[in-house]
Amino acid sequence: MYLEFSLYLGFGIKQCTNVAVNGITSQYSSTLVGLVLFFF
Repeated sequence: MYLEFSLYLGFGIKQCTNVAVNGITSQYSSTLVGLVLFFF
C-alpha cells in the first residue's frame, strides 16, 4: 500500500514537472522564434 502510494505520488510529481517544463519550453521557444523573426 505504502509502496504503491509513493510510486503514484512520484509519478504524479513527475507528470506535473513534465507538463510545466513542456509549457515553459514551448512558450520560451515561441518567444525566441518571434524575436529571431523580429530581428532578421
